[in-house]
Amino acid sequence: MDILILGSGYMANEYLKVLSNTKFKVLVIGRSEKKIDDLKKNYPNVFFFSGGIQNFLMSGEKLPEICFNCVSIENLFETTISLINNNVKKILVEKPGSLNVEHLKSMQKAALDFDADVYIGYNRHFYSSVQKLKECCYNDGGITSLNFEFTEWIHTINEKDYSKESLQKWMMSNSSHVIDLVFHLIDYPKDLYCIQGGKDNISWHKSGSIFVGCGISNQNIPFSYHSNWESSGRWSIEISTYIGRYLLMPMEILQFKKKGTINYIEIEIDDKLDKDFKHGVFNQINSFLNNEFKNLVSLEDQIKNIIYINKIAGYLD
Repeated sequence: MDILILGSGYMANEYLKVLSNTKFKVLVIGRSEKKIDDLKKNYPNVFFFSGGIQNFLMSGEKLPEICFNCVSIENLFETTISLINNNVKKILVEKPGSLNVEHLKSMQKAALDFDADVYIGYNRHFYSSVQKLKECCYNDGGITSLNFEFTEWIHTINEKDYSKESLQKWMMSNSSHVIDLVFHLIDYPKDLYCIQGGKDNISWHKSGSIFVGCGISNQNIPFSYHSNWESSGRWSIEISTYIGRYLLMPMEILQFKKKGTINYIEIEIDDKLDKDFKHGVFNQINSFLNNEFKNLVSLEDQIKNIIYINKIAGYLD
């Protein structure tokens, strides 16, 4: 086998859409026999094993050196450590890798000890809209300021669908898609001021429901944010340059408002791969397999992400 997909849920299927039509021999290991059987129907040329990674290892079979780890959030750390210890050398772990900074630091140490390349999968880095945005901002002379929102539609969230751990740190589990992308665009904060409101208003997210703050990045770019999970809103990023303002809302679409005008106009982008597959996933996989790690999130980056998200959310660890 050339590539391992660990997990048999939604993201495993999205990875298979890309990898099943390549020259690579793909092995999928999952715990759910039903999910594995469902995947088998659509991907007859892929090898499958149900029963989990530990049972696979007990069979004496060797793991491929490349893995996409897309198990549930609460199992990402343990399985990634197991992969590293069993000589898997390239691992793309689904976000957030872990909800715990110390786990990420342990993962980083293990990767160094075993000479493994481990990255966190934030596919929005690879959106066609984001790549076009970065090109436009460069041509405009750079980003001068930024504002973002990561409002979650909590009324649509069924607590039974998620673990208690992932709900308690929902900003890491889900909203980190937006926050990570902001830091990818303007660098990490050197100053950050955070306010949390609505503490205890959400039974499963005690730290707050309203998040307001501002700061300045290491590139001296001022930024602000305002998210109210008990009101209306959505994910969005507004980026200002000397020429005008760009808007990612929804993030699959890039809009522009020229200085001196009031209306946003959608910018045409080549997003065929984003429409054929899950947005950003094809290019993320391609970059990872070709050792083009520039736009991927390293473990060092993710440790920083989690530290800043802890501060924004008001999490204690």
